[in-house]
Amino acid sequence: MLDPLTAISLASAVVQFVDFSVKLVSAGHELYEKGSLADNDEVEQITQDLANLTEELGADRPAAAKQLSQDEIAIKKLALSCKELADDMLAVLMTLKAQKSESGLETVRKSLRNMRKKGKIQDIEKRLGKIRDELNFRLTAILR
Repeated sequence: MLDPLTAISLASAVVQFVDFSVKLVSAGHELYEKGSLADNDEVEQITQDLANLTEELGADRPAAAKQLSQDEIAIKKLALSCKELADDMLAVLMTLKAQKSESGLETVRKSLRNMRKKGKIQDIEKRLGKIRDELNFRLTAILR
């Protein structure tokens, strides 16, 4: 006979395992059917748009012969950092896509990789959000 505390912890472990398994199978099925997860597609689209925008902000303008202000210099540096982070994010997301020719087992591996990389994706999203906030601040300062 199990004592109540042991029974509760065992039941908790079983529930966690079932929850993990359901998420894994669900992600695996979505990867097998569509080739990527909807969440990752959304993040990829936003990141690609941000990368394109920051590339334009960071580009050298030969027609602009005037000296850049401190805020403009800071924007160029932030844009470069943002572009690098966006490229990192896009590289991570590309490794998480399934190919049509992949087997079910390989799709399950990719879904496991998706779960492991979720923290990294969230970390990069958070860092990109901080850079976005700073870019907004600098752009507002220039407009005043």
